[in-house]
Amino acid sequence: INTAPKEVLLALDESMSQVLVDEIDSKRRSEAFKKVDDLHNVIGMDADLLFRIQDYLCVKSQTFSVDVTVLSTPGRIKLHSVVSRESGAIKVLRWEIR
Repeated sequence: INTAPKEVLLALDESMSQVLVDEIDSKRRSEAFKKVDDLHNVIGMDADLLFRIQDYLCVKSQTFSVDVTVLSTPGRIKLHSVVSRESGAIKVLRWEIR
């Protein structure tokens, strides 16, 4: 929940609206969700919808995407990577220059 792109949240169920996804995003930016059940506190989330999507959600992740933009003369370089965190060690799973 805390790191999923809005597009992923929107695709979880036909009843997920952009307004609800924006509300989830707003809440998680102010404070990370500690448990999936915390979604009950999001305006627009009802018990039936949460029941349908709860098996697809978690609040902890070991895999993250990292996007870095370096600005310098004469231009800009963008790097996109996917990393995994296991036992405190970071492992790069994939990277590309865009």
